[in-house]
Amino acid sequence: MTYLETITYLTGRFLQVSQFALKNALRLVFLTEGAKKVTPYLKNSSEYKDSLSAEAIALFHSKKSNSGEEWISYFETHEGISQKDQKNLYKMLRKRDYIVGTYFYDNSADLGKEDVGIYESKITELKELVSLGEKLSVSLERACDKLYLTF
Repeated sequence: MTYLETITYLTGRFLQVSQFALKNALRLVFLTEGAKKVTPYLKNSSEYKDSLSAEAIALFHSKKSNSGEEWISYFETHEGISQKDQKNLYKMLRKRDYIVGTYFYDNSADLGKEDVGIYESKITELKELVSLGEKLSVSLERACDKLYLTF
């Protein structure tokens, strides 16, 4: 792959991974709120847990055009995400907004110089973002799984 193809691929990969992490964050919030409302009749009900996940996914699909700042304000008013994951989620959402909005515009002059050093620095930056999104997604998924098993 050329440098520009790699940058384009990593940009798309980051956006994909950030969507997975966002969906897992919503699932975690819904499962946390659902665990508070669980009754003895609903305990160990996989249908109840699955309906919570379905509600989270429905919210995700209904609001996916919202900006990262809107998602951040949503997560600030809901519980369930650890401080560390919340910090990484907010960073990822802000970076996602930047990449979708002005990343290529801001970097067009630098990328137009066709300097290998600039290409490699942009590739390294994007690889770090992809890694952040992957680690966050896995962490949130594990938290969902633990919570899913507890009620």
